[in-house]
Amino acid sequence: MEDVCIEKLPCGGELKIYKNSWTIEYYFPGPDLRYNGQYLRIEGEKIDDYIEALQQNFVEYQKLKKESIAGKFFSRPAKMNMTIRIAPFSEGVCLMGHNKAICTQKQLDKLINSYKYAQEKATLGGWF
Repeated sequence: MEDVCIEKLPCGGELKIYKNSWTIEYYFPGPDLRYNGQYLRIEGEKIDDYIEALQQNFVEYQKLKKESIAGKFFSRPAKMNMTIRIAPFSEGVCLMGHNKAICTQKQLDKLINSYKYAQEKATLGGWF
């Protein structure tokens, strides 16, 4: 079994550092016990692309939010398998399906800062 160091991140994901790679992983439970949960794994080598996609998707979300008609539901695929949703629940840029919706600049900044922290810790941490 491969050695791994695991740290819970402020964004809700887990940083997993292996000897030659690292990931940020999320588990999103199903709505109740009848449904299986889903996992999202962001590979460390793709984190810069992921951050860029988050920022671009958030700009697109803000634009669509301004243009939307009140009470109208809207959902569409976005960069890096994210989803942009205008909806009564889970509104914003969602990391997977309707999970982990980011709808404010403060939420976006917290998420990006967590990812940058993870990147620094994984690449400079010297855990192995």
